Amino acid sequence: MTPVRRLVVAELTSGTGSSLTLFAVPVAVFMQTRSAVTAGVVASLVTLGTVMGTVVAPRVIALVGCRWSMLLSDGLAAVVSFGLFFAAITSTINIWAIALGVFTLGFIRNPFVSAQQIVLGQIVTGDELAAAYGQVMAATRTATMLGPVVAGASLSGPGLWPLFAVDAVSFVVSAILVQTVTRSVAAPVASGSRSTLSALRFIVRSPLLRWWTSAAAVTEVAWQVLFLCIPVTAVLNWSSPIMAGVILSGFSAGSLLGSVGVGTAARRYGRVRVATVARAVVPLTFIAMAALQRSFAAFLVAVSIGGLANGIANPGIASIVRESIPMHELTGVLSMRYSLNLTGGMVGRVGGGFLVQAVNVAPALLIAAIVQSVGWVLFQAGTSHTGLEPGV
Repeated sequence: MTPVRRLVVAELTSGTGSSLTLFAVPVAVFMQTRSAVTAGVVASLVTLGTVMGTVVAPRVIALVGCRWSMLLSDGLAAVVSFGLFFAAITSTINIWAIALGVFTLGFIRNPFVSAQQIVLGQIVTGDELAAAYGQVMAATRTATMLGPVVAGASLSGPGLWPLFAVDAVSFVVSAILVQTVTRSVAAPVASGSRSTLSALRFIVRSPLLRWWTSAAAVTEVAWQVLFLCIPVTAVLNWSSPIMAGVILSGFSAGSLLGSVGVGTAARRYGRVRVATVARAVVPLTFIAMAALQRSFAAFLVAVSIGGLANGIANPGIASIVRESIPMHELTGVLSMRYSLNLTGGMVGRVGGGFLVQAVNVAPALLIAAIVQSVGWVLFQAGTSHTGLEPGV
């Protein structure tokens, strides 16, 4: 098995476990409290943890290298998940314990993601790097396609404890796979002297990163509003957490198809052109979701098409961003960019909770469509400002 495929399988394994927990937690909270605000706040804690992980991720990678950063991330995540499992089976778990757990999982995740991107960049380059990112993202989407359906079924039956157990085991398996990859691939480590502030300055001073990171953060707000609307819609309209899982799996299935096919499309039409067209489709799908959210089948199709467009756009963008960062800045900038993107997600989860509570699902999705359109404009500004050709 090639190093890329091992990373893909590791992402699929840990991602499936994580998607079980990260989908189930806000749904369980909403089912218990009937408050979209509370569900959004709890869901946002994983993002808050990830953002705070920005401070430590570059230093961890500089200190112990990519291999041990990924192994420690998986190992600590397994311990946290086992702790949540134990609390669940002993009936000592509560919303505060869940909130602390998801926050910690987010904090631990940041070094893993940054190290993973560095390792990928050492294995392959150019159009092949876009294809490799597509494979990893396809694994992520496959995981989020499988996880929500299983999680919905578990919430309708035994509850949260089986999900925490599977999550813990998945991190152990991922660590074993990561160990075999990072032992055979010597990824250089960037200097640890670069501060978080210097990474932020680099992003601000780079026209490409400045605009594209802003676009990613803005669109992430809209995506998280959608991901909060999905369980709210399913519970209120159809009284079924399983249907919420099916809809979210539809999004992931669409993203999977897009991620798998993006390598060929990027080589034929260029990464920028493919990403531009795909991102232009996304706001239209949000409008369709708002209009069709009363119909399960129609809503599922609209969400799936949105996932398809997202899956097509992201790998090419990620590969171009990776190539634009010099090696001595790589660790800090990737970690900072990841956290800035997720800051938008945190705003979307918390703000989306208040928005859905205030105006209901359909108006919230229309507002999210406007936010997606703003993100597309920012993306175009970055593309034109940096002089990238559509065929790149």
